[in-house]
Amino acid sequence: MLHNIFKLLLEMKKWWVAKKQCLRYNHNMENSDRESDDVTPLDLLFSSNYTTREKRNERLDICKGCDRITFATRQCKECGCFMALKTWLKEAECPIGKWISE
Repeated sequence: MLHNIFKLLLEMKKWWVAKKQCLRYNHNMENSDRESDDVTPLDLLFSSNYTTREKRNERLDICKGCDRITFATRQCKECGCFMALKTWLKEAECPIGKWISE
């Protein structure tokens, strides 16, 4: 049972990465070979993927000052991510390069 759940999570991650690559292509965004482009909401399930509270707050403050964020939802208009969550992931990066992964 647990093995099947793990397999499902891995398949969901592959689907999510493929969807993000498709969105990048459709928005004429530059594709990158960096591993950090492969973060997904599923990475939030594992605390080993989290950065420190200080680093997260620093990233979120940068996002709050950006003109590409929707303030009501704190959602990035470039990548579509909810930045209150994405900024916790140590391998995540800003899609326009305002902050980078660890």
